[in-house]
Amino acid sequence: MSWRIAPLLIVGLSVASVVLAQAQNQPASQEAGGPMFVDRISEGLGRMQSPDADTREAGVRSLENLRKDVVGSLIKIVDPENIKEFSEESRIRAAYLLGEYRAPEAAPVLSKALVKGELGPTSHFDISPYDSPILTALVKIGPPSVPVIIDVIKTTEEQDARLRCAQVVFLVIPDRQLVLSTFERAKKEATAEQASRLQDAIKWANEHFNGNHDK
Repeated sequence: MSWRIAPLLIVGLSVASVVLAQAQNQPASQEAGGPMFVDRISEGLGRMQSPDADTREAGVRSLENLRKDVVGSLIKIVDPENIKEFSEESRIRAAYLLGEYRAPEAAPVLSKALVKGELGPTSHFDISPYDSPILTALVKIGPPSVPVIIDVIKTTEEQDARLRCAQVVFLVIPDRQLVLSTFERAKKEATAEQASRLQDAIKWANEHFNGNHDK
């Protein structure tokens, strides 16, 4: 954790605490993410500058715990199970922050939202940081999202949803042979129905790398 990362942590804590408080019709408290969290960030960063090794390590642990708190809150906001509790705009911003955090623990909930086709376009756009926030977050999380996505492809019946998931893999792994070998390995441990779905993903991978994205 560095001084450069602190502003993102503060923003994430603020967004998560305010949105959660609004969902519960309560004011955002210090415990939920107000000035107390900012003080804890400053304290943790200060400890990391200490000449004492134990104090520096305590600073690291403190900031790690803060990250766990905010990521857990953001996951709750994005989770489709809680769609009635949070506005779409809040969920979009929470997904964006999970991508900025590169939070692998968010991949299962993000993939669930991607399957449902939630929160804006499901293609990869860069016009705004809030365009296609679910897909973009999974891509930013990178390789840790791939096993989760492959499991989703194996267990999802809807073809369009599987195609959206496969596109994440293509963007995370921009190498045809590596993508194909990843899907082939997954087929070896799949049921016949799952292997058929993975074969579709192999077909889409070849089309993607041939430049035939819409076929």
